[in-house]
Amino acid sequence: MSSKVKIYNSRWKSLALPTLLLLNAITVMGISLSPSGTMGADDWTISTILSGNNELQGPCLFINILLSSIILQLNALSAGVNWFMVVERVATFCSVALLLCLSTKTPPHNAKYLQVISALFLVMVIPGCLINSNFTIVAACCAISGELALVYLVATSHKTKRRLFLWLASTLLIVFGFWFRADMWLLTTPFFALVIICLWLSEKRSHHQSPWRAKRVLGAIALPLVIIGMSYAGDAAFWNTQPEWHTWQEYNRARSYLSDYPVPEYDTIRAQLDRLSISENDWWLATHWTTASPEVFDTATLKALDEIQREVESPDTAQPYAIHLASRPHLIALLLCVLAIASFVVKSNGAKAVICAFAILPVVINSYFWDTGRLPSRVEDPVWAMSFAYCLLFMCLYTQPSAPTQNQGGRKDSASGAKAISAPNKPWAQTVVANLSPNASLILLSLLLVSWSAFAVHGLSFNPRSAKDSLDIKQSPIVQYVELNPGNVFWWDTSSMEAYRDAFGSKGIPPRTLLAQNFKLGGWTTESPQTNNAKNQANVSLGIGSLIDNEKARYISLQGSAVTDHLLVFLQEHYNPSAVAILELTITNDSTGHVFEVWRFVAENA
Repeated sequence: MSSKVKIYNSRWKSLALPTLLLLNAITVMGISLSPSGTMGADDWTISTILSGNNELQGPCLFINILLSSIILQLNALSAGVNWFMVVERVATFCSVALLLCLSTKTPPHNAKYLQVISALFLVMVIPGCLINSNFTIVAACCAISGELALVYLVATSHKTKRRLFLWLASTLLIVFGFWFRADMWLLTTPFFALVIICLWLSEKRSHHQSPWRAKRVLGAIALPLVIIGMSYAGDAAFWNTQPEWHTWQEYNRARSYLSDYPVPEYDTIRAQLDRLSISENDWWLATHWTTASPEVFDTATLKALDEIQREVESPDTAQPYAIHLASRPHLIALLLCVLAIASFVVKSNGAKAVICAFAILPVVINSYFWDTGRLPSRVEDPVWAMSFAYCLLFMCLYTQPSAPTQNQGGRKDSASGAKAISAPNKPWAQTVVANLSPNASLILLSLLLVSWSAFAVHGLSFNPRSAKDSLDIKQSPIVQYVELNPGNVFWWDTSSMEAYRDAFGSKGIPPRTLLAQNFKLGGWTTESPQTNNAKNQANVSLGIGSLIDNEKARYISLQGSAVTDHLLVFLQEHYNPSAVAILELTITNDSTGHVFEVWRFVAENA
């Protein structure tokens, strides 16, 4: 071993990991505690569902039943903490920590690739886990990090105690990725399966394999797959055997196709809607997150509407994904850079073909979702991050010196565990690759973490809410108004409810008294057992109809919202033709700039 490598081992391996882990912890905690560390709308709603502040306790639709149960138990022990946010942040920290651990505890040649992967995570994935966080991105972060680490461990070195720990850590992260969002975990499986197949074939063709190495590829992935299978079975058993919860699941599945995907214009399907007694105003509400009327928008009606809109091709899906991709030149630039580097440092045509497959997979996957009319950035960006990360990992495994080394057990083994392939005989290309020193990569990684820490320390806000307002909900006039009127019941549309969430901040969850008197006009919590139980106790089981049926019911909207006019027409068409809307109060929140309107609907002849 050269003196340079010895210095790297003695200094960087002893100091780099603790330093980077400390910076990682400061980053995650700092951003979480600063005004910029907000939660997304779905994450905040999940936090309220699992907060323990509902009269009826139960799981969340999108989170596995096991993770839901864990968070419910944590909230039962300490209700003053937003435990869902804490679990998200801890999972994010562990995901980065695992990659950093591998980056600093591997040979220099491998380390530089793993450090670039870590930097890639910091740029493309981690912001979505910390700033306006979304549980889908957290799921991707956990799954990708765990799978990358598991693949690297399977393909390299011999068995040690540290490998056992890293294998268990990788397994836990993969399982948490599934628990957070099973659909996102499924998107990682094509990449993971492709590299596992390549490693298996490489082991089968190797002339110096031993029995334990021949079996470790499948053996390493057996534990996470078994746990995921058991988790899926437990989750499916709950939702399929509990009628009340199964009904909610079916309702939301039908509702989401109308709310989340492109829909045809009313005139295009007018004849079909007339047969269901659905007016143009009803269609507008159903496609704008306003379906909280069990008499009009029941599960059967929503399923029928879904079938109608599926039969008509939406014009929004006519544009191919390639045109959309052209509007994101940084992704194209990264893809070309990765392919260019691979063409120089990877000699095997087979390995180059696999790297090209990793580059093509995100185009195929994202094109599919684009054609369905729904490709949010929380799905598109992690898929591209998977592609780049696996390309780099494959380069890490397939650019090792071809000469085998002697390991501790006296058995000859390549440094990668996969079929070793030397770099092409191009001195200038080898020089460029060699100059990507692990020390320089660590410095770059440290700078990235320090940059994120700076965002946290200085509290740079990515929304108009001030730090004071985010920490003290009493500073919000709309929250004060709701608290001072405990006898009323308030309905919010999705836009105004997000402003209400902003008043509490990412770490604040409304107490049970507020959850029992505030409801949304639509969204995925509509018709949930928790919501229905609270509506029955508040005597607003009619949903939208209660706005005119219950004199204590009020509707709160943002100024200028189009929902108000459509609600009035809905009440006139289905409940009372003489219904009128009365503006009772206008409330301005100076810190956020939001202007709320409090409406009361009454019958004109009453």
